[in-house]
Amino acid sequence: MSRADFNVRTLQHIAGTFAGIDALERVVIVAPRADFDRPYAFRCEVPAAGHPLRAEGLELLFARAATIAVAIVGTSKLRIHCEDDSTLVFLQRKLSENSALISNMQQFGPVLIDRGGPEDVDIDLCHLPFRSRSSASQEPHSEPLEEQLFVGIDYGRSDIKTVVVDASDRLLAKYVTRWWRIDDSGVLEYVDPQVLTSHKCHVQCLAEAAIAALQQVKDFSKKTVCGVGISAAGCVKYGKLCGIPPAMGGVEDTDATRQDLENLEGCVLEEMRKILDVKARCTSVLVNDGDASALYGASGMPAGKAGLFLSCGTGLAGGVVWKGDSCDGILELGKLVVGLPDTGTGGVVPVHDGLNLPAAAQGMCGTQRAFFNLLAARGGDFITGKAEQRAALVAMQKKELDADSRGLFESLGQWLACFVMELNEYLPVKVNYVEAGGKVTDGPTGEAMLEACRQALPEMEVRKALDSEFGQAVAVASLVRPQG
Repeated sequence: MSRADFNVRTLQHIAGTFAGIDALERVVIVAPRADFDRPYAFRCEVPAAGHPLRAEGLELLFARAATIAVAIVGTSKLRIHCEDDSTLVFLQRKLSENSALISNMQQFGPVLIDRGGPEDVDIDLCHLPFRSRSSASQEPHSEPLEEQLFVGIDYGRSDIKTVVVDASDRLLAKYVTRWWRIDDSGVLEYVDPQVLTSHKCHVQCLAEAAIAALQQVKDFSKKTVCGVGISAAGCVKYGKLCGIPPAMGGVEDTDATRQDLENLEGCVLEEMRKILDVKARCTSVLVNDGDASALYGASGMPAGKAGLFLSCGTGLAGGVVWKGDSCDGILELGKLVVGLPDTGTGGVVPVHDGLNLPAAAQGMCGTQRAFFNLLAARGGDFITGKAEQRAALVAMQKKELDADSRGLFESLGQWLACFVMELNEYLPVKVNYVEAGGKVTDGPTGEAMLEACRQALPEMEVRKALDSEFGQAVAVASLVRPQG
């Protein structure tokens, strides 16, 4: 197998090549968000107009701006402090040419890139609030504790995972299934969830996966579901889905669809009530799957560390925890742009499938997508179906680790380390503890990937999550049970 790799130079590396240039333009990207006590701001220095590296510098600046808008802060508006008018014109033109990125930013409001004002002078750089980790508003429960059940649902493009815990947080059942539909002949078939054209089909899959887990609980018919938590692969703000999540990309984007998805947990509960006993006033919560990763892992992180908790699945999700609090940016980490295409080497440049941006973390850094992108670059099969990818990955993980497989996963681990270093560029506190779970981290191949990541991050502690498959579902189930 070829040793071809991704044809990408990291933004950190490119920025480093500008360090010795005398003629630099200092640009500050300001990203306001209504619920932040002050806007986020990021300084980026690029070669001034007329310099041979000016074009590359502007591309780097756009990659930073896009990352800040859709991966770090979650905003539709950017204000640019620049010394040359051509800088702002370039950013506005680049954005206007990318309808997918505009659509993503529109989740947060009308899209605008404009020149910054005097209110942004001397603004603190890289400020992101850290707040108490997600919690659910508890509904009162009159049932005896031994009769209370709490369900956690974690969904992504590949599958749905569900767990059931009791009031003392004891794990009672777990269940995993692929997405499905009933075909024209009445037969159940497993499908990529993006082929489902109604969000109600997704709701039905989620509800029935929860019911399948509940049916494993002894005497479940004599007990009551008192809470349901959902870990969602998609943009979540104020506890609600923003727009259409990737797994539901095939549904018609209407006001009615968005209204239902903003209350996804309520729709799932309504579907569950058609079959079994669920309290009318049931505790419910929805969090981003990255936040769920942080919820699951944070209690075990070493004191004094700033922790990054990752889920390396079909895509890349994660959350940052410091001093017991979670970073309150949007943190859609798979959308972080890691680098720019390098015209001087062989290999491929993955493109984010929802943003039309090259070299995003989703397709390069420790994910199922990254694995198959790299495998194809080295002459292997190019598999696009998410469930088929998952099956092929599991099959490889069961085989003896040979030199080709080791080399492939070591490369994924090195790119995962590049992602961590790039993420640190945007954070107010630098991550020095990394915990990764998800299917890609399993088995000898997963250990080879994480070891390569450790070697590339010698100043950090890199660990595998205790539960790489059901951790996020467990976290949201625990979130809706009575606390204290």
